[in-house]
Amino acid sequence: MKNLLTIELQYKIFQQKAVKIITGLNNFSIDFILKIVKAAEIGQASYVDIATNPKIISIIKSVTNFPLYVSSIEPLELSNCVMKSTNILEIGNFDVFYNKKIFFSSEQILNLAKQTKKIIPNIPICVTIPHILLLSQQICLAGLVETIGVSLIQTESYSTKNNIHHRSSGIGIGSAVY
Repeated sequence: MKNLLTIELQYKIFQQKAVKIITGLNNFSIDFILKIVKAAEIGQASYVDIATNPKIISIIKSVTNFPLYVSSIEPLELSNCVMKSTNILEIGNFDVFYNKKIFFSSEQILNLAKQTKKIIPNIPICVTIPHILLLSQQICLAGLVETIGVSLIQTESYSTKNNIHHRSSGIGIGSAVY
């Protein structure tokens, strides 16, 4: 399958120098997001993850061409963001559901990835592999989403797992991009 990532991002990933800056899922402050995007540009980050909001994307894209990344579990919501020139889509942020006792199975995530890929075939898609799955299930899911043409796979932070299951120190390991 054709790799939909830019050559520059592919190279950064290969060199293990890809950096995703996160502005916050619920951060809708245009001024704050613009400051983070400008800082990311200066710092030569790879891309910025912003709120899944077409209006915000449109405003940010009106002042910069810096790659933007949005995440959702709703393929149509992601499609609306693509219409505003989002560069990378993520199926993820499952951790916001855990406190509500909502957990996604491998099958549900694979189906979301397939639906998203079907309606948005020409934009890179990243799938987050939930830490709540057994390691063998995580590996299997990663292989399955790769076969349907997903461009990136990332894992949830270990600190998310600690906060849900142990409410411990809050020390964690960040997400990995493969």
